[in-house]
Amino acid sequence: MAAADPRPYGRAPALGPGRGCGPERSRGRGPAWRHPGRRRSAIGAVVPGSSSIIISILPSDVAAATHELGAIPPGPDPIELRADRLSAQDVAALVAGTERELIVAVRRKADGGSYEGDERARRETLQAALDAGARWIDVEWGGELAAMADGPYADRVILSDHGAPCERDTLEQRVERMSRSLAARLKIVARADRPSQIVVIRDLLRDQRDERLCAFALGTAGALSRLLAPAWGSWGTYAAVRPGAATAPGQFTAEELRNLFNVLSIRESTRIVALVGNDVFPASPSPAMHNAGYRALDLDRVYLPLQAEDWSEVVAVSEALGFAGLAVTMPFKGDAAGYVARSDELSGVARAVNTIVFEAEGPVGANTDGSAAVDCLEAHGLATGDRIDVLGAGGTGRAVAAALVLRGYHPRLWSRNAGPGLRAPARIEERPFDGREHGDTDWLINATPLRDETLIGAGAPARKGVLDAVYGPRPTALVVNAKRAGLHVIDGLGLLGAQAEGQFELQTGRKPPPELFAAAGQRYLDELG
Repeated sequence: MAAADPRPYGRAPALGPGRGCGPERSRGRGPAWRHPGRRRSAIGAVVPGSSSIIISILPSDVAAATHELGAIPPGPDPIELRADRLSAQDVAALVAGTERELIVAVRRKADGGSYEGDERARRETLQAALDAGARWIDVEWGGELAAMADGPYADRVILSDHGAPCERDTLEQRVERMSRSLAARLKIVARADRPSQIVVIRDLLRDQRDERLCAFALGTAGALSRLLAPAWGSWGTYAAVRPGAATAPGQFTAEELRNLFNVLSIRESTRIVALVGNDVFPASPSPAMHNAGYRALDLDRVYLPLQAEDWSEVVAVSEALGFAGLAVTMPFKGDAAGYVARSDELSGVARAVNTIVFEAEGPVGANTDGSAAVDCLEAHGLATGDRIDVLGAGGTGRAVAAALVLRGYHPRLWSRNAGPGLRAPARIEERPFDGREHGDTDWLINATPLRDETLIGAGAPARKGVLDAVYGPRPTALVVNAKRAGLHVIDGLGLLGAQAEGQFELQTGRKPPPELFAAAGQRYLDELG
């Protein structure tokens, strides 16, 4: 990714190069006006670098707005000033006091905002922004202020629509009607109820005949469209200024879009691997690990989160978007085992797949959880004859127990809930969770999501060591207690890094640089904490 231009925003190309958005703050459609265009490659994809990340802020008052604008570091990103709670006088002062490229919007509650005043006052605020030199204002299609998109300031207007169902016919009709406007920019922000609906956004952007369009979908279901919209042809994607400051559901931060996912460098040739589960971001450091590996080896790949509640949605998105692979986490490892065309021995025994590679003959599955866990345990002194307790019979627990059996060990699998059985020899003893005696094992492996004192009890949790699959910014109670007792300890980040290295090699045919995943994962958790 190219280094950020150190020049002030007012002297940098606006909303991407080649868009007719020069540095001057024009007041009306002068003779130099033209419809903004996007540079395209021969295959029709947008050339990387021709889209923008727009940082959206929603300040509570003018003091907060001044602080927010001053705190955003220099860079190529335009800023959307959501002035829902600001007066016309406040907005004029803010615009006049900054050289940043601003989009000023006053969003009504009906359109997902917090503005509660009348339309006359809203028009006055937007006009004050224009008069003070704001590069853009944003008005809603179908509302009273939509006429501003056809007036003397049309080349500084974004005409937008928010909350329409993410359905092909509905959005195509909206784009067709909005395209009749003279507005320099169009923006569609649809409501996705299922992740598979983002394919409609992809098709809308690729097939649309009006290159003024920005489009993506709201909410968790639509989040992936925010990452891929620039590659599909959108002139921008909107981001939060920091964690916890989203101005719309499903927003990532600008830091995540630019540096973690590098969304402006995704192109037609980029191979996508998706981390799939029902709670995958921002909790997981896996994207930071894998994307660091791709950059280190100069691979045209990106690792993105896909959150879903149903496995059929994962399959629909993966196949429609042509993913290169999947990294599968809770609760889909059993579903993935039933989906793949073929898999390795461990996956078959455990009935759990955490890695999928899409090959010409179909999806191929593997499990790196179990083998990574046993590698870590053996590196810390696991010996034949040791008593081993595995807590949790979900996908990770089954994989670890099966991997131990395949290497000649005799684990006991303690299950909290009935789940898919293992195709394993009788060397695995499967027992109910509440029948376990605390500390009566050489090695304790926690493959449940529990991170509190539930697993502790009195005294040392094991005689030799523990492996805790749970990771996070702070160590779990089990890890703290085991270290206090002087035991061997493998924490969740250590296991995650080890399995991710195996996953990376299966999906790329390359090994990541030594220690890279551990460093990237730790750095991510430190920043998350």
